[in-house]
Amino acid sequence: MSKAQRQRAELGLHVGPVPFGYAHEDARQALEVVASEAEAVREAFERRTRGESYGSIAAWFNERGFQTRTGRMFTAYSVRDMLTTRLYTGIITYKAGQYPGKHEAIVPKELYEQVQLLRAKHCRKNTRGGITGALQGLLSCGHCENAIHSERNYHGDPRYRERHGWPYATNGRTVIARNIDSQIGEVMAGIELASEWRDRILQLATNGGFGMDIAALKKQRQRIARAYGDGAYTDEEYERRLAEIDANIQLAIPVMLPSVEEAAELINNLPRLWQEALPDERRRLVGPLIDRVYLDLKSKRISGIRPRPGFGELLVNAVRRTTRSTCVLLSQEETAQLQNVGMVETGEN
Repeated sequence: MSKAQRQRAELGLHVGPVPFGYAHEDARQALEVVASEAEAVREAFERRTRGESYGSIAAWFNERGFQTRTGRMFTAYSVRDMLTTRLYTGIITYKAGQYPGKHEAIVPKELYEQVQLLRAKHCRKNTRGGITGALQGLLSCGHCENAIHSERNYHGDPRYRERHGWPYATNGRTVIARNIDSQIGEVMAGIELASEWRDRILQLATNGGFGMDIAALKKQRQRIARAYGDGAYTDEEYERRLAEIDANIQLAIPVMLPSVEEAAELINNLPRLWQEALPDERRRLVGPLIDRVYLDLKSKRISGIRPRPGFGELLVNAVRRTTRSTCVLLSQEETAQLQNVGMVETGEN
């Protein structure tokens, strides 16, 4: 795939999804300019040089009825990505290489460079060290499943913000990170392993994985990668499909006791470690255990947790059930049923 993509770039043909402002009917041909969109792209660059924020420019796009290539509303993040796309200057980029494109440029190089200088100046001014919350990179909205981003407020405090291109009620809302991070600590502190957990996991390990063919999954992954190189998927769709396949590959691997033993040891020590750890250390603690955390920004509460395979096996097969827990453990079948009917909002019905 890499060789084919490099060859396309050297020929002056775009690699990956078609950006806003262009269209094409034949992947073997150069991109074609969409006049109305190209004018809007140039205007976005001009507005940025006049000091407008990404969010203000996104609102300008949305007020005029424009949508991203995935059919969503524009956000500050999508505008930021647009204004860093060198392809608009007539240049094809692939990895570290730059090649003259066969497509027509819609943004002058001088205007593009001016915007990049402003961005570099802004980044130097606002760069702060350290992570922005223990759940950085792990959060999604519990209603729409879009990613929730980590950032800092004007005072430098870490916070989580939902910001995407769909018109959901919680889009744009924020919550201070420590309020959510503390909930993870409470959840982990409430986990108790059954005394016979090792016997349960050993029995599971002898049964192998979940019946999926790893070789077939890897071939499917390669097909999706080739299709992405031909422009069949957007970046977001490509990453989502790969993530689904990678998750299935992990499930197909037979459960190995050492990884489960490590998860068990971490669970037993987590309450003490969590209290003593700094935010970046907490991120490293939960990383081996948690694949995704779902957050309800209406109530500012964690609504669900998707564990990593080793941790998941412990939860399903070795956790002792108690009556004082504030969490509900769902089987794979129950989780699938909830995904089919959608999330049930609590406290409103």
